[in-house]
Amino acid sequence: MPSVVVQIEPEPPAALAQAAIDGCDGALGAGRCLLENQAPKLGDFYAIVRLEGDTLEVVRVELHERSADGALLEARELHFAEPDTPGERSTSVGVVIAALVAAHQRRAVPRAQPLSPPPARQRPPTKPARDKHVRKGLVRIDLGATGASAFERSALALGASARGSLLFERIFLITSLGYERRMEDMPEVAWLTGGVGMGVRVGSPTAALGAELRSELVGAWLRISAERSDPPRQESETRVRFGPRLGLDAIWSFAPELGAVAGVQGAVLRPAVIVDIGGQTVERAPAFSWGGFFGLRWAPQPD
Repeated sequence: MPSVVVQIEPEPPAALAQAAIDGCDGALGAGRCLLENQAPKLGDFYAIVRLEGDTLEVVRVELHERSADGALLEARELHFAEPDTPGERSTSVGVVIAALVAAHQRRAVPRAQPLSPPPARQRPPTKPARDKHVRKGLVRIDLGATGASAFERSALALGASARGSLLFERIFLITSLGYERRMEDMPEVAWLTGGVGMGVRVGSPTAALGAELRSELVGAWLRISAERSDPPRQESETRVRFGPRLGLDAIWSFAPELGAVAGVQGAVLRPAVIVDIGGQTVERAPAFSWGGFFGLRWAPQPD
């Protein structure tokens, strides 16, 4: 810690002079502040205190370098309030001297410059890791079996369907082609369907589990054939039907490029079809039909 020699003009009573030294020592440390007539040698700093009045109403403090002739470093003029006693004012003067010394010391000591960190090593760009269950492919192909309730007197019609879709984030375009057949043989009824439309994925497009809502415009080519015994012959008729189809699919991506698809769908195809044989109605296909799809999805990952 630095040392300071204190000169007080005019010379005050010994008690006041000692109070100033005590205030200075209390801040800098014991023995760091000495009166000029008690100092055996020069200090690091030299303080000149000039008093005005016996009660020390105004005090001027000058801080010099090493001696009274040294360079003037700081100067302060102190004004005290009336309630303060001369002893309290003298102690405050000592504290101010210590504060000036400490402030000059902090300015004089050079601050260590922070070391600049070494330049960061540039890592080569890496491809983002792929979740093994994430479906990021733009093209998806679905193949599966279908079941439909399309007739009033037949329990079920079975078939197969292929669907292709092009995914843009959550929105996708879809096209489909399918074949289904009524389970009963008399009359034999089978139909081809084709559709185009669009859909939206519900939830995150990168999740292993997801759902997709789709809407299509569907066309169906229906063929009805029956055998007559009197006279023996086979007759057939065809019909074309059109209408909208809505579907909801659940998807489970169990591998990077493979997934399972299960869904339900409903369609309104017009016109309705009535099958008559020998003047009797044997079957009727109303406009509304519903069914399901279960199959696999292949979604090739982009390079």
